[in-house]
Amino acid sequence: MFARWSLSCCMTLLLLCSTCDASDKTFSTPESRLLEIREFAIGGVGYGLAISQGELDLKSLLALPAFRSAPVFEKLFASENPQAKAYGLAGMRLVNRARFKEMLAIALKSNEQVEVWRGCVVSGEQLRGVAEQIDKGEFRSSSKPSSENLSFKNSSPTSKAGKGF
Repeated sequence: MFARWSLSCCMTLLLLCSTCDASDKTFSTPESRLLEIREFAIGGVGYGLAISQGELDLKSLLALPAFRSAPVFEKLFASENPQAKAYGLAGMRLVNRARFKEMLAIALKSNEQVEVWRGCVVSGEQLRGVAEQIDKGEFRSSSKPSSENLSFKNSSPTSKAGKGF
């Protein structure tokens, strides 16, 4: 009797969860995910040093022509989300260096806190500090084959091997 009741409860719960999930399916884009991102992470994260969803989304935007990705990076930087601002800044550094310098000047005056994920550690850092690191090329892409690494088209002398942010 208990087994039948348990099975009935599990089936009801499964049915309720599946109908709730089905009604909540929405199409998301790299831009929409980055606008709501909770942490800035470039490089391996977690115990397995996986590529973060934010880095994957950034890479997909960077695969677009600059005339399509630059407005998205502008929108990210103009958002209220400090993590999105950091991704916008990192992306703009790779597509339009002159505009990046203008955005950098704004970011260096900011007192906003960015949640930064490095390896297994998430910490709060000021946006201006993150911006300085992006400018110096200190953020590294995950250790994938070189064709998948984030690289600069016009790397500066301060970027190490042209693979950092």
